[in-house]
Amino acid sequence: MKRKVISAIMSIFLLSALSGDAVCAAGKASGTNLALNKKYTIVSGAANDYSYTPEEKGSKDQLTDGVHGDPANCYSGLWSHFIRGVSRTITLDLGAVMAVDGFEATFIQNKRFGIYCPQELVISVSEDGISYMTLNTISNSVDNTVEIPTSVVYNASAGKSYKARYVRFYFDVQVNTFLDEIKVFGREDAGNALEITPDEKVEEKSYYDNGEGVGSKDIICFHNGYNPDEELFVNNKKDVFKPYISYVDKDGKMIDTMFDAVMFLTL
Repeated sequence: MKRKVISAIMSIFLLSALSGDAVCAAGKASGTNLALNKKYTIVSGAANDYSYTPEEKGSKDQLTDGVHGDPANCYSGLWSHFIRGVSRTITLDLGAVMAVDGFEATFIQNKRFGIYCPQELVISVSEDGISYMTLNTISNSVDNTVEIPTSVVYNASAGKSYKARYVRFYFDVQVNTFLDEIKVFGREDAGNALEITPDEKVEEKSYYDNGEGVGSKDIICFHNGYNPDEELFVNNKKDVFKPYISYVDKDGKMIDTMFDAVMFLTL
């Protein structure tokens, strides 16, 4: 019996010794945690309903319950586990407009189990839940080669107090990402806090802009590449391509074109 007790004590000691803490900071934030017991939503950056889905162990409110998990026990129910899906956007509703000035989120780094911290955590705030202002971008300063389970705290100060009801935490998901508490610091009385200035909307550039940028509007794509078994598949001449890109009469003469450019995709 004594041996079992001693063994259990040693196991706890080793787990404590083989775990650590690190901080990624963009200005130190502290004070009253306005996020405590507040509700939030989680949105994946890419649909993964038919492959990998976000998996949360424990209650659905563990990110704001005020209880921190042990990095050496990521499946304790105190951590949210996210799998692939490119990224996650967590939107926290404070319930009313308040004065916010700092933020914090805790992740796990554990290379041994393929658990990595986000490269960046982006914090933005809003009064109406529609127009957001980016306040902080926190970069991961912990080396991915760190072997021991480590709690990595992303901490940022806005420098000033801003009026906000909604706070967004956006981060990339590196295969396995474990997130514990998210915190928002400030005060409930918005008082003389600053009004936010919403970010300008940036129009994403498409891969193909309907010809305005390249001078070609109608493009046909031919798949091409080396084929050791059938050279004819890749060693094509103009007579082979002609029917695909033009209208040809019974004498083989080109009457008109269907496309004004050809794109070869090498496989």
